[in-house]
Amino acid sequence: MSESNTYYIKQVWRKKGDALFDRISFKEANKAQELSQTTRPVLLLETKANGGSNAVFAIGRVSEPVVIEEEMTYPGQTGEFFYHVPFTYTVALENKQDGITREELQELTGQKFTPQVKGGLYEIGESEYQQLAALLNERGAQASLPADQAVQAEQPLAKADVAQQAVTAAQPDRKADARLLAALNGAVSLLQERPDLRVVIAAGKVDAYPAALRQDDDLDRLQAAIGEYLRGAGHAELDAAAREAAAAGGSSTRYLNVIKLVAKLVGEGKYSSVQIPAAQAAFASTASLPHPYDAIELSGDLGHHVLSLDGTLYSTEGKVIQHFLGL
Repeated sequence: MSESNTYYIKQVWRKKGDALFDRISFKEANKAQELSQTTRPVLLLETKANGGSNAVFAIGRVSEPVVIEEEMTYPGQTGEFFYHVPFTYTVALENKQDGITREELQELTGQKFTPQVKGGLYEIGESEYQQLAALLNERGAQASLPADQAVQAEQPLAKADVAQQAVTAAQPDRKADARLLAALNGAVSLLQERPDLRVVIAAGKVDAYPAALRQDDDLDRLQAAIGEYLRGAGHAELDAAAREAAAAGGSSTRYLNVIKLVAKLVGEGKYSSVQIPAAQAAFASTASLPHPYDAIELSGDLGHHVLSLDGTLYSTEGKVIQHFLGL
């Protein structure tokens, strides 16, 4: 993974009393040095040893770019830890069991997080970090609700009548919707930070590429170029040019606003599936529908639709259904 878009997840163990570490410890000097040099947020994944949650429970930052050499041992841990990186927290779940499990990590990122990884240091991409951070913040916000609101959120059907319960029972799995919403919120966060990017969303997973690649209208060439960019985990010269263009005002906020609109529609339960670019090959040859890389495919309770980046909502046959203003 290129250094330009690398974020870290660091595996830690449960400290007695669930106290937070002010240092992240390593047995290997090279891994400690690697973490100490990042200026980006770091996710912490607690092991299940010593009664731990086996979940991502916190986000923090390296507070000083140094490695402290000091021999230390910890209760319930084997071996000695010689290298330590100063660390501070920005988000930490009070109940670590509410965190993102290893299974969810694998599902959301498409990579394995084996507990035995050397140094306990995992690399992920920018889009994966944004997605995970959005989900962790969402769970933290839910956990911080007052008790009566929290109960209401957990039991939305408690006061519903029998007919409404029957309708709700027929709806798709809301857990899948939550994962999709987290992916879209991650995309929004990423685009707020990097307006020079566009995103690809497939099966709830977010990838990003520079908007400059979209200049080619030929679908085959465009797909090949974007696929090559994503497989190579970025391209330093292209990324630098894209950032420079964005800094010079070359990127519009319209794309960000369209993704925000999609997140809102999914959050309202109107759609439960989002595909960017539009997945069906027929869209590419239908003159009345936008180019697949200028379209967002939506499916759910409202039907199967295509949303153009100019805010026009179409049926899959190309009929205009609605136009969203203010984008």
